[in-house]
Amino acid sequence: MSEYLRSENLVYKKQVPAHPTQEYVNSVAQRPKNQVFRQDVTVHNQDTKESLGDDYEYAVFISYAWEGESERIVCELEQAFNQRGIHVLRDKNYLSYKSSIKEFEHRIGQGQCIILVISDKYLRSEHCMYEMLLILKNKNFCERIVPLVLDDASIFNAIDRVSYIQYWQNEIQRLKDEISKLGSFYKMKNTYDDLDKYKQILDSFDELSHLVSDMNIPPSEMHVNNNFSAMIDAVEEVLSEKSTI
Repeated sequence: MSEYLRSENLVYKKQVPAHPTQEYVNSVAQRPKNQVFRQDVTVHNQDTKESLGDDYEYAVFISYAWEGESERIVCELEQAFNQRGIHVLRDKNYLSYKSSIKEFEHRIGQGQCIILVISDKYLRSEHCMYEMLLILKNKNFCERIVPLVLDDASIFNAIDRVSYIQYWQNEIQRLKDEISKLGSFYKMKNTYDDLDKYKQILDSFDELSHLVSDMNIPPSEMHVNNNFSAMIDAVEEVLSEKSTI
């Protein structure tokens, strides 16, 4: 750990109660920003899900595609982070039955620190790509993300990136074709909102993929073999910078 991360403004050994009370959570919210304990504000215990309020942006989020290798690595990553005292927020652990997916996506977009586990499925998912787009819209994209790119995500050369752009072009055309079959007699505001989302993803894909591919990102196997130590260090640095603002 660097000397900077040993700053007296941070207390790394602070323990979060197993069942934080509302009074406890409120006390965290009232602390000056340079005295916020990172373990306080990143906890995802069920009792505090609806209580984090304005401190939510301090949390460490994971954006990933469900199932397969991506989810397996996320489970390993989550365990490694917990061992270092960093609690992460992932949808399956945070969202309760009938919770708003859209609201959670916007929370991720506003987050101070977001781990991206990027797979081929991620790059073809409207939910994952929309999360990534929202992170970009909320500025300081490169400073806030900690990416891990799986082997099946082909974004490190232009030809491969073009194939994803073609995918989103095709998805837009497919949705347009289906809408056109219905004529103009049906109210489909939400469907048109989805079409607009697809277009935003397409328009931003080149920039998003370029920003990530320009980063020096070791192979996912190396991260796994090193118990995600480089990613954990990167997250700690982001959290320390936030806490000293």
